[in-house]
Amino acid sequence: MRLHKKTAAVLCAAIIACYALTGSAGASTAAPGSSGDPVVTKSYVDKKYSELYNQLNSQPPFVDGGLSAQERNDIVNAVLARLEGQIATATTPEPPPAFHPVYMLSGQVIIGGEGTEIILRSGAAMAYTEAQNGLADITAGLELFNNDVIYTNHLVIV
Repeated sequence: MRLHKKTAAVLCAAIIACYALTGSAGASTAAPGSSGDPVVTKSYVDKKYSELYNQLNSQPPFVDGGLSAQERNDIVNAVLARLEGQIATATTPEPPPAFHPVYMLSGQVIIGGEGTEIILRSGAAMAYTEAQNGLADITAGLELFNNDVIYTNHLVIV
């Protein structure tokens, strides 16, 4: 039993020594930053960042086309004046029409223009249309034609 322990220990030591000497512990010989070495260090990233930063700062911020400072100011002032004029003459857009309830008595008719949305909240109603396609009952997914019943709480589009 003792012999086996010694043999096993020597064998393990030999394997570890061979493994360490051959460098097969996962070390890569690829150049840092190359496609063979996808893992880079922080110093490499900092170096590349510094190079790009210096390159960008060495370039002029814009090309002025040979304009003098006075000419550039005149152009900016003209654009600002034009924008201020447009703001001064701008009108506030009208708010979209709001939904509002319509109370009707028996026998009355409501006529809706194209795109009108109607929801019958109570009572009974019949559809009438001159259009060949009818009215769209969006809730039921149906088309309503003359004398079809309009059900309560169904969205109907003219």
